[in-house]
Amino acid sequence: MSRKTALALAAIVIAGALARAVFCFAVVGLHAPLRGDEVDYHALAASLASGRGFSGGGGEPTAGRPPLWPLVLAGAYRIGGARPETGRILAIALGTLLVPLAFAAARRAFPGRGGAALLAALLVAGNPSLVFTSGYLLSESLAIGLMLVSAMIVAGGARDERSLGRFLLAGVLFGLGSLARPTIFPVALLAAAWIAIAGAGAFTSRLARAAVLVAGLAAACAPWAIRNESRLGAPVLFTTHGGITFYQGNNRLVIDEPTYRGGVAPIAALPGWDGILAKDGEIERDREAWRLGRVFLAENRPDVPRMLMWKFVRFWRFNAESGLSGVKSGWWWDKGKTLGRAASAIDVVFVYSIVAIPLFLAGLVLAARETRRLLVYHAIVVVHTATALVFYGSLRSRAPVEPVIAIFASYAIARIAAAARPVAAR
Repeated sequence: MSRKTALALAAIVIAGALARAVFCFAVVGLHAPLRGDEVDYHALAASLASGRGFSGGGGEPTAGRPPLWPLVLAGAYRIGGARPETGRILAIALGTLLVPLAFAAARRAFPGRGGAALLAALLVAGNPSLVFTSGYLLSESLAIGLMLVSAMIVAGGARDERSLGRFLLAGVLFGLGSLARPTIFPVALLAAAWIAIAGAGAFTSRLARAAVLVAGLAAACAPWAIRNESRLGAPVLFTTHGGITFYQGNNRLVIDEPTYRGGVAPIAALPGWDGILAKDGEIERDREAWRLGRVFLAENRPDVPRMLMWKFVRFWRFNAESGLSGVKSGWWWDKGKTLGRAASAIDVVFVYSIVAIPLFLAGLVLAARETRRLLVYHAIVVVHTATALVFYGSLRSRAPVEPVIAIFASYAIARIAAAARPVAAR
């Protein structure tokens, strides 16, 4: 890396850190009340930090949330005190780390295009969704960071493909990422399948790389499943909250109420919620929620196509979220602050997305010859889109795709700029 590039990257990283700090301090509020998933993550991390283990409010063992983010958050709480403010500072740091990781991923994906790598870092630094998730006690930044490092390893060059150790490491990191955001798990499986089927080299070599990656994935995930078998009586792979999320996105309310279409209905308003609560234990409650969601879909098959369309549109929309608890409504931040009111009035997501997403699509087309080598990035997009169709669409669920959007959008800008130079010189 040249000195000029290093200085430019440092400036972009500082800008990304400032954007996240300003959002957290001046829009959200460092001492703001916990909201949504933050409540669970904070409670679990505080329990771990105090030595009570991965336990719920009543002290009973739980698998209500994936374990990695509460574990990392607990480590911060042991150092800085079990206060949300400590966690928010950590979230800013992890969110900032995505900026140099995006630079490294873009540089590795498209060697020789340092300008594109800097653009990718800049897009991630200012990405509204990634700035948003960096202001709260949410798992996205940690999971995305692990996923990006894994993807960089898998998308390496020919020399890297000879090293089985690198693929073992990629599998472990994919597994750790899955223990923060379970949607990363199928990304790893799809990447392994592609390596075995269409990777470079002889079939035995491809199969060995895929097998080592899966072994690393299993090794990272196994301890949590074993713990859950021991403490809860079932080998829960990630969380006992999946069924509830599935039912929130697949019920009568998300059809009848326009505000919920493509998203989720409030838990307490779900048909049959009392019956779910009556079940004995979180595993049985989660199974009942899965059952109710499947029954609803089976009984309402004519409605499924439009439900899928709503989820897809909500996942890939350009505008900020609106509705009961959406981003634009201001539910997530302090509208009493000047910047909080501005964040609710100005749709920065639209401004960003209307530029970045078309460029991302152009980048996919321009890099079509590299699809085989960069399949892992395509897998990230495909898996998270498919997951949204199963569960629900939201800007948060699209957050893991945002660095990929930035990488391919920056490549498109670099290619377009390179093609325009000879024309401008005439």
